[in-house]
Amino acid sequence: MLKKAPHSLAKLDSLTIDGERLSFANTEIDSYVASALSDFIRRSLIKERISFTFETVMSSSDKVKLLAEAHASGYRVYVYYVATADPQINIARVAYRVSQGGHSVPPEKNRSAVLEIFGASI
Repeated sequence: MLKKAPHSLAKLDSLTIDGERLSFANTEIDSYVASALSDFIRRSLIKERISFTFETVMSSSDKVKLLAEAHASGYRVYVYYVATADPQINIARVAYRVSQGGHSVPPEKNRSAVLEIFGASI
C-alpha cells in the first residue's frame, strides 16, 4: 500500500512508541499512513486475540486474507455486506470524492470488485 505513496512511508519515521502508546505528535497523517497504521492495529489485535470490528469497501484481496487469518487464529468472523443497487452509484461517489481531494478508484474496479473478491471466497 505504501509502495503507492513512498512520500507517506517517510512519515512513519516520525512516529514514536512510548510504552504501549503510539505518538503521532510530529507526524503528518494522510490516508496511506492511516491505512498502514490501521492494518498494523488489526494484526496486533489478532495476535493478542482481542475482539474487534472494522469497515472496508473490500477493494483489495488483502482484507479477505486478513479475515482468513483471523478465522485461522480462532476468531468467529462475521461479514455484513451492504451494496448499492447499481455500480454507477459507486462510480459517482468516487468521482465526488476525487472532486473533494480524495483518492480515485478506476470505474472498472468498482464494477468488478465484489465479484473478484467474494467470488473466489464464498
